[in-house]
Amino acid sequence: MQLKAMREMLNSKLILMMSMAGLVLAGCGQSASSAGEPTAAAGNTYELVQLVRPEPADGPFQVVKETAYKMCSMMAELKHLPVKPFPNPPAGYATERITVVTDGKSFVRKSESLYSTDTSTITPENGCEYKISPSKAYSVTLLHGGKQIDISAADDGKATVDTTDAGTYTASSTSGKASDFSEQRTVNGVNLRCWPKSHPMLANGLLLDMCIYEKDGVLVESNQQPITLYSKARPAGKDPRFPYVVITEPVSLRQVTDGAAKRFQAESYSQ
Repeated sequence: MQLKAMREMLNSKLILMMSMAGLVLAGCGQSASSAGEPTAAAGNTYELVQLVRPEPADGPFQVVKETAYKMCSMMAELKHLPVKPFPNPPAGYATERITVVTDGKSFVRKSESLYSTDTSTITPENGCEYKISPSKAYSVTLLHGGKQIDISAADDGKATVDTTDAGTYTASSTSGKASDFSEQRTVNGVNLRCWPKSHPMLANGLLLDMCIYEKDGVLVESNQQPITLYSKARPAGKDPRFPYVVITEPVSLRQVTDGAAKRFQAESYSQ
């Protein structure tokens, strides 16, 4: 019972720790990847693709290895049962891919879970196996024509759709201005403006970096705040046992010319 309770606790803790970067950023009045709804200056359609990944890649799994897996291994040894080795993260491991498409009046954000973990098999009888498996789960938020459509799908591929009324989302050329993002930087070919290291929101060492797009009024939230394109945070705080960070970074940013209208149709994501 003690091992089962620990497995359940760790599974919840991993989810919490991997989302803490987003909570830290939201607390700063900016969006991480899911707070607020993005819009772009009207006239152009933009597609932003981001990845969320831990560094080092095995950082968030060390808590499982050092607690539930280690306890299970000791119990298996007492029972003279073989133990499977603790897995390494897959090459290029990332937890989430985020795609945002916006034209200043409509937008869609798709968040894809790239991997799932399973602690239920960490028992002596199962060889203390810890599973890291590819995931097909995703969620979509679409704002278009005065409606908000939320779509979610689990690993089985079955999608659920929920539609509610929404207000009008419009960005202007003055939206998303933020003078405190003063340092120029380029990440994966995307030009950014970042907080200087002296920024007070970076003082406690939990949030290490925050960057937005180089141009004002192009990629902004519905609350007129700029979308966070790059961030780095410590989900586990300054705990010396788990010295890893979670990075949200842009993979690409481009203008969409062909098929842009289809990107704002719910059928594109629910079938």
